[in-house]
Amino acid sequence: MTVSMEEALYLAGTTLKVRRVFEAMDAGREDDAAAVVNALVVSTGARPQLDRVPGEPWQVHFHGADDTIAVGWSAGIASALTLAIGSDLGGRLGVCQARQCDRVYVDTSRNGVRQFCSRSCQSRMKAAAFRARSAGRAAR
Repeated sequence: MTVSMEEALYLAGTTLKVRRVFEAMDAGREDDAAAVVNALVVSTGARPQLDRVPGEPWQVHFHGADDTIAVGWSAGIASALTLAIGSDLGGRLGVCQARQCDRVYVDTSRNGVRQFCSRSCQSRMKAAAFRARSAGRAAR
């Protein structure tokens, strides 16, 4: 599958909007997140429909058969965010708390208290906190 430069730029714009949604949800600004998602739904024309590829079962898609790859992916992302924010899953959208990390995540942990995008970021932050505490004790 080849993605044109125009489609790549469209998808890049979608990622910036999605980032704003995660940041708003992480900061408890659900109204701001909902406004961004609603605008994305409208701009992509997201709508549920059943599509079928020969030999495959019916599948739910949120774009038309004639939509570009970029619009189709953006519509699917917008629809997923709509379902998450419109349910009790919106609080599971987060922004990694590690310094120098710009990633977002969906918290799939049992208790919903995740703060980092990965174990690597969590380990780096724990190690930095340990070094800072150790340096503080040594300075006394």
